[in-house]
Amino acid sequence: MEVWNKPSGLGFLFVYWLWSFIIEIVRLINLSYQDEFGIEVMRVLLGTALATIYFVLIGIECHVYAYKSRFGRIALLKDLPDELLDDNFRYLHEYTNLYSKRFFFWMKPIFDMSIKRALDLTDLGNLPKSSQSKTQYERLEAEIQKQRMAHNATVEEFFRNGFVLAFCLGIVSLSLEVLSNYSSSLSSNSVIQAKSALQVILNTISLYQLLGPSSILALCIIIFTNPLPAMIFKQYSKILPKSKTRADERLKVTRETISGIKVVKLFGWEDVFFQKIKAVRDQQVSELRKGLVLGGLLRKLTMVIGEGGSGKTSLLSAMLGEMKTIRGVVYRSRNKSKVALVDNNPWIHSATFKDNIIFGNDEDERRYGYFIRDETEIGEEGISLSNEQKQRISIARALYSKANTVFLDDPFFYLDSQVGEDLFKEGFQGLLRQENRTVILVTNQLKHIEEADHIIIMKEGAIHVQGSPERIEKEYPDIWQTWLEKLQTEVKEEEEDQDDAERDAQGERLRFFRQISEYQKEEQIKSLISALEGLQITVLIMTTISAINGIIINVILAGFFSVIALLPFLGISFLVTKYYLMTIRDMKRLESISLSPVYNHYVETLAGLRTIRAYGYQKQRSQDTFRKIDQSAIVSLFKTSANVWLALQLALINSTMFTVLSCILIGMAKTGTLATSAVGLGLASIINSCSHFTSVVNNTADVDISMTAVDRLSDYDNLPAEEYDGIVNPPAIWPDQGEIVMDGVSVRYDERFDPVLKDVCLDVKPQEKIGISGGKGSGKSSLTLSFFRLVDIFSDAVVSEEGENFSVGQRQLLCLARAFLKDTKILIMDEATASIDMKTAVTLRKIVASAFNDRTVITIAHRAAMILGEDRVIVMDEGRVVEDDQLSPIRVSMGVESYFGTDYPPV
Repeated sequence: MEVWNKPSGLGFLFVYWLWSFIIEIVRLINLSYQDEFGIEVMRVLLGTALATIYFVLIGIECHVYAYKSRFGRIALLKDLPDELLDDNFRYLHEYTNLYSKRFFFWMKPIFDMSIKRALDLTDLGNLPKSSQSKTQYERLEAEIQKQRMAHNATVEEFFRNGFVLAFCLGIVSLSLEVLSNYSSSLSSNSVIQAKSALQVILNTISLYQLLGPSSILALCIIIFTNPLPAMIFKQYSKILPKSKTRADERLKVTRETISGIKVVKLFGWEDVFFQKIKAVRDQQVSELRKGLVLGGLLRKLTMVIGEGGSGKTSLLSAMLGEMKTIRGVVYRSRNKSKVALVDNNPWIHSATFKDNIIFGNDEDERRYGYFIRDETEIGEEGISLSNEQKQRISIARALYSKANTVFLDDPFFYLDSQVGEDLFKEGFQGLLRQENRTVILVTNQLKHIEEADHIIIMKEGAIHVQGSPERIEKEYPDIWQTWLEKLQTEVKEEEEDQDDAERDAQGERLRFFRQISEYQKEEQIKSLISALEGLQITVLIMTTISAINGIIINVILAGFFSVIALLPFLGISFLVTKYYLMTIRDMKRLESISLSPVYNHYVETLAGLRTIRAYGYQKQRSQDTFRKIDQSAIVSLFKTSANVWLALQLALINSTMFTVLSCILIGMAKTGTLATSAVGLGLASIINSCSHFTSVVNNTADVDISMTAVDRLSDYDNLPAEEYDGIVNPPAIWPDQGEIVMDGVSVRYDERFDPVLKDVCLDVKPQEKIGISGGKGSGKSSLTLSFFRLVDIFSDAVVSEEGENFSVGQRQLLCLARAFLKDTKILIMDEATASIDMKTAVTLRKIVASAFNDRTVITIAHRAAMILGEDRVIVMDEGRVVEDDQLSPIRVSMGVESYFGTDYPPV
């Protein structure tokens, strides 16, 4: 009976047995005064037996109490479950005595704590092992395996099958219907009609005698409102599916808009997307793979090249098993060797740098010495890192792993030329070749094609040509000659620096909008219930006043005393509800807090699913998932327990209230104050009042809890908005000249951070072509954002993108086409050709030079070819303009020292 094995719990049983023994002795004494008293009398025999049993039980209780008082602590420490030995375990439902378990009194410490201070997740402790997600997952997996391994089912298993039970239930239901219809057919229709009419007449007469004419009104209301719930439910069932469908469509379009919020704000499309937020466009997925034949790539460096949209990334995805195979077969190694992946969109999970690099592998300090030694915590999806830093971590993760096969999807994309050159020589050509690993490299760069073992040329989703460099040079001389010409052009124009690491801070806005969605959960319709309860009370009062007679006076008198007796219970209920609300508010808040990491974890996992599978990181990721789900589940468990506690307390109050009021009515009837006929009506009214009382308390609590969502929305509404200085609505032709003047501008992303731009002074004349260069973190992209006021300027003043079904190169071409079509005096290109092959990039540069001859153009690039021909070259370093000179490239070519030469060495 006592789970804790403490002697204190035995006192209840001792008192119970003692009182039972005394009562039986009193009964036997009363029987002894009767004439017939002896052992042959059944009542005497039974009473003697019970008294003897109670006496023996009292002795046993005394013995057990004495034993546990001396040895109970030793038994407690030895027999306690592992969960109770954990100091951080709070959910004691399964380890309390029967009394506390049934009435949830073990929740009292949590309620008391919530009165003193706001609860947090640590106050709730750990989830019971039986309720942990890993335990449930193992149980489900065991049941699935059991079903798969089952052969001949036993009789018990046969009838435990859900389909068999459903079939039996159908037979029983059919039998009941047949027998019920047969029974009904035995009765005459006239008898049934007479019976129904008689019931209605008798009930109406009884109500009329008790309530007077008002009973007719009540009867009419019941008749007319009876079909109303069915009609409402029918209409609601029609509206609900459409409402859910529209909500899903709106959510999809909203997510797409938020993902491209930077482009939307840059082009001033807020109003356009706001009007189209409820529209949806069906995405059509075309067949990407067509007749691919690959083989013999083991322990080789294979380069996959091709123009943008030719299918390079899709081929890599097919090798990883991430795409559905429509035709043909993908053969993989039978030894289930590990795979490493460097994605073109690097995925980083919320952990330290070291955890992201090791990524589930065994820690090797000597091997890790090649990489970053840092325990800095990375934010959600690597939000605190630039794209170049994410790419570096992704490459370090692949090099650190001991995977036999390494897939590299444009690893030079976010790296400058020097880092990319060192990476290829020391990483791909050095470390990976020394360890005899298979390397699949997807790239647009041609400078390393002669060092590859195998080359695959993609065109329109199919393999156009494949083979060794020697074979391609011999059998396809035209292709080889084209490559040589491209290489010569690249060598003349730039040093193959790839990408800029400072793109934009879009991740912070994404997290903001994702958090807003967590507060759209509560239905505010429940707030009407309290008003309906008040309406019912008003109707009852009006009905009572309109039917005053002798019986009704008695009922009113009984109600008067009942209300007086009800007041203490109302006070108790108010205290209980207030006691409950303080805790349930914290539970609701903790539920939202604990659900956010779960949602973010799922989004983060889905975004990096290909990387997780490639590295075989599923087990560790699953453990993280279990941990976050358990943290959320313990909140739900305590919240459910708190709701049950409230229901039990209200049930106790209702039962006590019913008993007290019933005794008052019966006492009044005994004394003649109240007519006996009114007692039954009073008792029925008390029953209804108790149920309504419970509903009012529950609905009041629900409304109070729902208001927390309103408080959260109010907090978001009070967040500081973006500051807009100067002219809010410029003319339609603005800007009409294309001049940009920046006077001592300093910019930072948040008031807690250091400025990323420091005292920048620029004067860009109309129709001038400006090139901006600088190393990683120099502030190039931040300068672009400051032009559009996407970051707040806190010092002095300035005068004056997603598409997952396209490759990165295709997306850049689409953005360039959009810029060409827009009639504007200023064009700003931030790494606009980073993912485009050299031939296309040179062509686009010529188009920009001619098509935008009369416009102001600002180009940010790592490729020297994209800025060497500009009117001026601006060099950024640590957020400052360190060089602004049209002669910078000429000085570099002449060997003269220049800041520009640190990023672009002389050719």
